[in-house]
Amino acid sequence: MHTIYGDLDYVQGYLRMGHLEMELNDEDFEKFKSFELRDQKAWLREEGRVEIDDYSVNDIGDITEINY
Repeated sequence: MHTIYGDLDYVQGYLRMGHLEMELNDEDFEKFKSFELRDQKAWLREEGRVEIDDYSVNDIGDITEINY
């Protein structure tokens, strides 16, 4: 199987939904669970990474380069 992709000069649209995600070892997970909700939120905002769950693409530009 071969993957071919074309670079676009732009993508226009908007993000619809997402979430923050982080991985914790067992010790940190127990510590996280012991925190109050306010502190859990702060930790997640500081250490978590944004994952996009849903988006909408309204328009795309011309293909500038094809790679394979």
